[in-house]
Amino acid sequence: MTILVVEDDRAMREGICDLLQVYDIGFEINIVSADNGRSGLNALSQKSPDLVISDIMMPHMDGIEFVQEVRRHTEWVEIPFIFLTALGGEEDVLKGRLSGADLYLTKPIDTKLLLELVQTQLTRTFQIKHQRRIEKTNLQKSILQLLNHEFRTPLTYVSAYSEMLADSIQGQHDPQDFHAYLHGIQAGCLRLTRLVESFIKIIELRTGEAQDNFKRHAQPIENIISLVEEAMSAALRYSVSQTVRLNLTKPLHISPTFGDRISLITVFKEIIENAVKFASIYRDKAALINITFASQENFVAISIEDNGIGIPPEAHARIFDLFYQHDRDFIEQQGAGIGLSVARGIMNLHGGSIEVKSEGGKGSTFTVKLPIYYPEAESQTLATVSNNGRIPAKILIVEDDINLLMGLSDLLSIVDSKYHFEVFSAQDGKKGLEILENHTLDLILTDILMPVMDGFSFLEQVRQNPKWIEIPIIFLTALNDINDQNRGWRSGVSEYITKPYRADTLVSLMEKQLDRYFKVQGILEENFETLKRNILNLLPKNIQSPITSVSYYSNELAVSINAAKTDAALKTILQGIRKSNIGLTNQIEDFITLAEQQTNETANHYQLNAKPIAKLADIIHQVPQFLTPQQTETVKLEYLIENPLPTIFGLENIIHNCLQRILRVCLQCYPPAQFKEIQIQTQVNATEILINFNLNANLIKEEAQRIQDILSKFDLATLQLTTYAASLRITSGNITLHNGRFFFSNQPQAHFTVALPIYKLHP
Repeated sequence: MTILVVEDDRAMREGICDLLQVYDIGFEINIVSADNGRSGLNALSQKSPDLVISDIMMPHMDGIEFVQEVRRHTEWVEIPFIFLTALGGEEDVLKGRLSGADLYLTKPIDTKLLLELVQTQLTRTFQIKHQRRIEKTNLQKSILQLLNHEFRTPLTYVSAYSEMLADSIQGQHDPQDFHAYLHGIQAGCLRLTRLVESFIKIIELRTGEAQDNFKRHAQPIENIISLVEEAMSAALRYSVSQTVRLNLTKPLHISPTFGDRISLITVFKEIIENAVKFASIYRDKAALINITFASQENFVAISIEDNGIGIPPEAHARIFDLFYQHDRDFIEQQGAGIGLSVARGIMNLHGGSIEVKSEGGKGSTFTVKLPIYYPEAESQTLATVSNNGRIPAKILIVEDDINLLMGLSDLLSIVDSKYHFEVFSAQDGKKGLEILENHTLDLILTDILMPVMDGFSFLEQVRQNPKWIEIPIIFLTALNDINDQNRGWRSGVSEYITKPYRADTLVSLMEKQLDRYFKVQGILEENFETLKRNILNLLPKNIQSPITSVSYYSNELAVSINAAKTDAALKTILQGIRKSNIGLTNQIEDFITLAEQQTNETANHYQLNAKPIAKLADIIHQVPQFLTPQQTETVKLEYLIENPLPTIFGLENIIHNCLQRILRVCLQCYPPAQFKEIQIQTQVNATEILINFNLNANLIKEEAQRIQDILSKFDLATLQLTTYAASLRITSGNITLHNGRFFFSNQPQAHFTVALPIYKLHP
């Protein structure tokens, strides 16, 4: 842990540094020091510390200006900040606390208290960072799990039924099964198509393309009911449940709205499909969906109610997040966690919203709200109405005195603040914990002296729960003794306010805590969104082509079978299905493999499973196994392999996959020729084994340049340059993981080279 000490008095600065070095506070400490705020900023720019201790009265830049400048920087906003100053007046203390500091201590220093508070701040910082690493790892694993399941499951339908279909045509199965196999292929293609369309829709929403489409296609909609009916039909078409009752109650009149018809049908279809899916899970009775309409003030409201398993309140805020799935371990077949994210994005374009009301085990109601269309206000299609522009914030008040509790609730409901406070209340810490279990809160105000569970015990319980560790907590208490206050700070409270207090002081300190909390949460959300966006961008732009091709050939085959066409015609169509299926399989496998590299899953797998590989020569000889009989007739391979080769360290399956990818690329980029001549050669030097794939030809200049760009520029644009760009990127990443090198040259003839370090056992 690194601590930055900023103090203009040299003796004081060195004394604090020595104190922190001498005493054991549970962490290995590295001390950095500066003599004023400006030099403190320079130190911060070199390395972000885990804690800052600063004086206030300093030349060039004082402590107040220093902390305010620190809080302006996104990368420093979370660093705990302790003021250590001679300014002990009430106004000075309040100014320091409102400036952005976490703690305010006055000189002369109570060394024991300072060390305890430093330990408290560092411990909490460590816990928060640890929890975030866990959350990021869990998110990455969750995304990879659903990508594997949602892409590979329908791909298995297509591949397996294609093989069975081929066997049937060759007389190995009952011809009556043809249509069942074709139906399986079509079902897999349909599921893949819808999955890819959802991914593309998310990308369009995030790039602004969807907003451009909205502006082009939005128009007045007089009958929103017809769109819901169309969505109902589509949802039931795709439903696997055979016992769905869908009731739609039409009102006598419904106000017009404004929007893009196709996009709104998508919204309703996603919500209805979700309702059908979750109302059908583990239930003996029929899934019941009720759809109602209402005009509410400035909105048209469409409510979709189901009798399903419900959603617990703590999950309400997250169900619209991309890739989020509630309780996937219990509910396996719930899709990729994309549909509701798409629906919310579309509703944002329409100036509307989607609200959810639900409890676990009691069904759910999703309400879509669209602005009522007024012809004279057509230009204002992107309406925004919310609490007069104030930011919503959910506050928990824990106070045993009912009069104080009601008074504080009333105060927060009428106070002039940039935040709109939604207040939850409890009269002891135990009930406060129950509210925390069921609601996502942004700030807690709590008394200390309470029955059942006091404020200190409540604070301890909150800080021990990883879900709540970052929620700011303010003590509001009559305990004004300095020892009680110090105990509060040592316990990790965010603010300590003694009764009686001024309302404006309380609100100002609440706003300071909320400002920082929301800023930090926004940064975390953006980091997670960046991870998701990077994975989305890996999806091949032309992935729909092989899906469409498989679907086309399977349709053609169905027609041909019914028309009793010749075996030759059936064989041609079947070859088309096979070829398209291979292309589809390769694209999906590349997408998932790139996602595994992006999320460090491949690196983690390497760290856990890599071992010495003594039979590299055997691996190289097995590389051409993927070649079909037709390909072997036009490919001439020559081997110049030393055997045995020195031992390397790594994963056999990844090395084998990389070498196969290189050979495939060689075949794809080889200039037109009667025979494709490729030599696979090894060379050994003192530190490396070189594996060369030598083409008996030069590539055209443009092709060679594309390959160089793919291997040197790791960006999205180069990933879309050629059909084999993903293979080159995957190979490069995996060879680098093995501490090797992968490069290409077109001189004197085209060749790819993999250089792998020789494994040497250290004595």
